[in-house]
Amino acid sequence: SRNPPGCPLCRGAMGVERTRSTAQATAEGLRVFVAGIPWKLSEADIRRDFEECGIVEDLFLLRDAAGNSAGKAYVTYREKAAVDAALAFNETDYGGRKIFVKIAEPRKKDLEKAAAGPKPPKEVGGKDATPAGKAFPVEKPEGCRSLCLKNIGNATEANVRKFLDGCVMQSVRIVTDRVTGVPRGIAFVDFKKPVDVDKAMEKNGEELRGNAVEMYYEAPRERPRPEGCLSVAIKKLPAKSQEADVRRLFNGLKSLVDVRVIMNKEHQCTGIAFADFADAADVEAAVARDGMKVKGEVVFICYETKGRKENPEADERRRKAEERKRMLREKKLARVAKAVSSKTKGEQPELASEPTGGPSGE
Repeated sequence: SRNPPGCPLCRGAMGVERTRSTAQATAEGLRVFVAGIPWKLSEADIRRDFEECGIVEDLFLLRDAAGNSAGKAYVTYREKAAVDAALAFNETDYGGRKIFVKIAEPRKKDLEKAAAGPKPPKEVGGKDATPAGKAFPVEKPEGCRSLCLKNIGNATEANVRKFLDGCVMQSVRIVTDRVTGVPRGIAFVDFKKPVDVDKAMEKNGEELRGNAVEMYYEAPRERPRPEGCLSVAIKKLPAKSQEADVRRLFNGLKSLVDVRVIMNKEHQCTGIAFADFADAADVEAAVARDGMKVKGEVVFICYETKGRKENPEADERRRKAEERKRMLREKKLARVAKAVSSKTKGEQPELASEPTGGPSGE
């Protein structure tokens, strides 16, 4: 058992509605921070255990960049008595680890917000500013294919995709803290067609995992193709990426000529690849796929203007490899054509591995 004998932290989880916002609960001392939680425990396990102290209105489990438990959580209670009961378990054993429980401190920006008082009303037709200071257009910009979703809590990509079910999405990027990897409650969603942006916007204000989602239009980035540019660079590729993975990323772009994945001495991808096209329209379409995933990781695509470095030895190796592939394809096609021809004449196709001669082998 993960709990010590006689530990009162065991009871079935109950779904309850929140009576306070996170900022309000923190200001009233109803939110505790718990560290040292066994990594194997799920959010449901932790909630079930800590509900014995009192009604848990919210539990936020911190996670690393890979989505695994960081062993820390914030627990919001409805009553002060429940907080006192939870604090009694500070520096006690919990599933083989010593846990530390303390009152959660208000964030600096929450204190500043409280001191500043209510915000002035937003101007109609202006721009809507986020807490991060970034301004989003209120009216849908021409060519808009992206939305920013805020106040999504610790929702995952799967949660966002389910929330926007029925909309054709190209990519979903969950924003996380660069240091801790904890989700920041923000996501950027790219759509394949502008009509899907309109369909998604109809869900503005609806709840996702108990949070009312705020949705904003993302103005299209102006990224004109440099004159004469027929190549793109792909960055942030996973170490196990291969040429076939990059080709799948550009599936449907018929003028793709060549893909070069940059490998290290261990034959692993360094995170960078280049793709050459014959058609300028396909180059622009390739850059539009920025933010899509390769082997589960979001990659970045940009125009490549530096030009390909001259490497005669590598070019010769590539030429010979392509020549071998061409010869193998031609041989295969010849065998298939011969087999089809023999079948058409009513003869048994002759296999290269069979001995010559009649049925008796003479």
